[in-house]
Amino acid sequence: MKVILLEDIKGHGKEGDVVEVSDGYARNFLFPQHLAVEATDVSLREMEDRDRAASNRERQSEHAERDLMAVIDGLELIAAPKSENQKLFATFGAKDIVTLLKAEEIDVKKEWIKWNGVKELGEYEVVLESPLGFEATLTLILE
Repeated sequence: MKVILLEDIKGHGKEGDVVEVSDGYARNFLFPQHLAVEATDVSLREMEDRDRAASNRERQSEHAERDLMAVIDGLELIAAPKSENQKLFATFGAKDIVTLLKAEEIDVKKEWIKWNGVKELGEYEVVLESPLGFEATLTLILE
């Protein structure tokens, strides 16, 4: 019997593969455990539709990330953290940059920011890298 695997199954294949298995294995193990569905014309078409939709979502996500990084690239952020004699009371880190970007209505994740943080006032270049590999550099001015 031909089935479409819904999860990776050791010795048979990966999720989305169409594989041939015995009728008993399919009916008694794969189907009850929701690990596979029978490979009919309808289920194969549904799988292709899901793959196509996932591909479209991925493409849209890629465009959105690229556009977001284009907006961030060259941006200048100014902050006035608490300080004394050019030294900050606390490290100015990635979390603080995320907060500044949110104030500009730009939503990024802390993990995107390649920044160790600083403890002094000044002007710094901050690099952001998205999960898909797009990069942007912004200027951070701490005064």
